[in-house]
Amino acid sequence: MKKVGRNELCPCGSGKKFKRCHLGVNEIDEDNMEDFVKTYKQLNKERRIKQCLYPEKSKCSDKIIRAHSIQNSKIIQRISENGNVYMNKAKPNNPFAVFTKWGRKEATTFTGFCDYHDKVVFQPIEDRDFELSNEQIFLHTYRCLVANMHDKQEQVKLGKSTTETFSLSSESSVGLLGLGNGLAVDDFLREKMILDKALINGDFDVVDSIVWEFDFPIQFAGSAFEAPTHDLKNRKIQSLETNDIIAHLFITIFPENDKSYCIISWLKNSKEILSELVEQIMGLSAKERKDYLNTTLVKNSDNLVFSPKLIERMSKDEEHYFGYTSQGAYLFEALLEAMDDELHIESKIPEVSDPGYDLFKQC
Repeated sequence: MKKVGRNELCPCGSGKKFKRCHLGVNEIDEDNMEDFVKTYKQLNKERRIKQCLYPEKSKCSDKIIRAHSIQNSKIIQRISENGNVYMNKAKPNNPFAVFTKWGRKEATTFTGFCDYHDKVVFQPIEDRDFELSNEQIFLHTYRCLVANMHDKQEQVKLGKSTTETFSLSSESSVGLLGLGNGLAVDDFLREKMILDKALINGDFDVVDSIVWEFDFPIQFAGSAFEAPTHDLKNRKIQSLETNDIIAHLFITIFPENDKSYCIISWLKNSKEILSELVEQIMGLSAKERKDYLNTTLVKNSDNLVFSPKLIERMSKDEEHYFGYTSQGAYLFEALLEAMDDELHIESKIPEVSDPGYDLFKQC
C-alpha cells in the first residue's frame, strides 16, 4: 500500500495537491494506481455539462458550443503564437507544470451557451471596440459570472460521481469540497437572476465598476471572480461560513489595439459589503494596481491565457513565485488573517505587494 502525502500532487492527475483533491482516499493500492487514474480521468470527462445559460430558451438553437469566456478571434488569437497560448491550468498528462500549452481554439472554453445566444448576446463586445459603455461592462461581467458558475456546476457533478465511485464519506475532503462548490453555485444563481432580468430588459445599470486603462497592449488576458472576506487593510468585510448573501468581485482584463483594459465589477446590491474595499482599490497607485492584479488574478483563476513569449522569458524564480501564488498563497494569507484577527491589528495583505513576477512586462 502506498501512502500519499497531504502536500503531494494527487495521483488522479488533476494537478492539485492531494489534501485539496482526494484526501478522502487515504490509501491507494499501488497495484491499482493505474485503474484509479484511469477511472478518475473518465469521471473528469463525464462531468461536462452542456447547457445554454441564457434565461429565455425559446430561441435557443439545438447546438451547444464550446464558447470562449475570452474572445478568441479578437484577443486570444492576438497573443497566441502558432495557434498556441499558455494557461495556468494543468492537463492530466502534465500535472506538474506551472504553465501548460493550449491550442487557442480550446483555451478558456466552456459548454454554457448555444451557438445562437453565444453570438447574439455578446455581439456588442465581440464585434465592437471597447467603449467603456454600461452595456459592454455588463456583458463582460455576465460572461465572467456564468462561465465560473458553469465550472462550479461541473465541479459539483465531478465531486458527486467521485464520492460515489470511490465510496467516500460526505465528510471527506472531496465531499466537503463538493458541498462548498454547491454553495458557490447557489450564490452565483442569486446574482445571475438579477443579471438575467437586467439582460432581458436592457437595464445595464445594475452593475458598478472600476475600469483601468493601460497605455500599452499586455501579453495576457483572462477573467476571474473573488468573494473577498477582507479588505486591503485586512479588515473583515464578509464571512463565507454564513447563510448571508455573498458579494463577488468580477475581473476581466484584455489587450485591445494599442492599449489594455481591466474591468473590476460588482452588483450594485453588494455596495454595502464592498464599499471600503472598492474605495481602497480605487486609491491604488499605478504600481499597486499592477501588483494587485498580478496577485489577485493568479490566486483566483486558472482562466488566464498568456503569450508564449511572456512565459518563455520568465526566469526560474519568477515561475516559482507564480506557482506559489497560484497554488499556495492562500495558505499564507489564511495564516496572516488568522493572526491579525487574533491580535486585532490591521496589516497590508499580499494583493498589493510585489509577488515576484510581472505579467505586465512588455516583451
